[in-house]
Amino acid sequence: MDPRLAEAARSGNSETVYALLREDPYLLENIEAVPFIDTPLHEAVNWGESRFVMVIMNLKPSFARKLNPDGFSPLHLAVKQSRFRLVRQLLKADPSLARVKGREGMTPLHLAVKNGASDLVVQFYKACPECIQDVNVDGQTALHIAVANGKMEVLEVLVGWLCRLDGRAAKSIEKEVYNKRDLHGNTVLHVAAYEAKLQELRMLIELRKIDGTIENHNGLNFFDIVKAVTDKNKDGLILESGTVTVPKVTRKLEVLRLQPTRIENIKLAYKRTQSLITDETREALLVLSALVMTATYSMVLQPPGGTNNGKVVMASSSLYSGLWFFNTLGFVVASFLVMFLLQNPALKIMFYFPMFPCMWLAYILSTEIISPKDAYVVNLLPTFFALIWGVWFYFLISKVLDRISNSKTLRKLKQLATA
Repeated sequence: MDPRLAEAARSGNSETVYALLREDPYLLENIEAVPFIDTPLHEAVNWGESRFVMVIMNLKPSFARKLNPDGFSPLHLAVKQSRFRLVRQLLKADPSLARVKGREGMTPLHLAVKNGASDLVVQFYKACPECIQDVNVDGQTALHIAVANGKMEVLEVLVGWLCRLDGRAAKSIEKEVYNKRDLHGNTVLHVAAYEAKLQELRMLIELRKIDGTIENHNGLNFFDIVKAVTDKNKDGLILESGTVTVPKVTRKLEVLRLQPTRIENIKLAYKRTQSLITDETREALLVLSALVMTATYSMVLQPPGGTNNGKVVMASSSLYSGLWFFNTLGFVVASFLVMFLLQNPALKIMFYFPMFPCMWLAYILSTEIISPKDAYVVNLLPTFFALIWGVWFYFLISKVLDRISNSKTLRKLKQLATA
């Protein structure tokens, strides 16, 4: 690399770059042709020149994926030097940089985990949630690395990360990462048992997705290793009836480090189910729901047999009550299916919230007006709708408040990290 370009990167002088490009338009291309080299982007990251980093990213985005002779990309260097601002800047420019493999197959996330930089791990979670699936040359995931290096706080963040995955196939990804085996066949649970990491074991064995019966290449499962460790250290782990008891762990109240609450699990199941529905299926279901709602609503306005003096004409009130029950059931299911299929919470609040209560109220009043006085089941309709509406409204508002809360908590984590 031209010494003048290297000096410009260290000092953050972008004007020098353009002057050199006027002299040699292929200056950056020549650097790109070298397999392993310290690019101007590497130099700028090393010296913390954030503005110069963006200049080079615009001129030559491929430099962000290039490894230097030590096997590090610019993002690796930013993580290694704990440059929080640069890490966030690079991830914002290209979230997929989180999955660039460098020395020993380590991704920037792996490096952050190894260094115990939980604040940086949170940034990777926000930018590229799927990067937690990546493994190094030893077949180790970020969880393996966290346990092997005794980074309990980071492990808590990673577990919270996996618990909150909400994309397509999130459940299978969560289970796969928890039970991923390295080159020796060891899962993260094996590693924790071998290292006798009591706090880590306490957390991991409480996770339902982890399988303690998986055997490594030595034919040992988690319980076999625990027994061997127990025999060596009687004051350590205790194996009782196929379970392990270890000291309680004190956890800080930070987002991602906490296990999801029951309400959070319900919301997560809701998101994961939504992610499995394709756009074509979603459109078809919306059309079908609209047709069902139209048909059931029309039945209330024009009941079979018509009306006489404002009241429905039917053989008996019990027959009408049965017809009303199934008609209302179809109307309610179709209404909530529309709510489920609409993914944008803001769209639900702006359109669904004011529109559907009016429609439901009109449905209720129409039914009350034309119903026989002795149709007791029908007369309970307002209470039924109020209950359903209250439950729906609670989950919708709590979802919005949850987003606001998570945003505030992440800002707090950032403040703690920079303090």
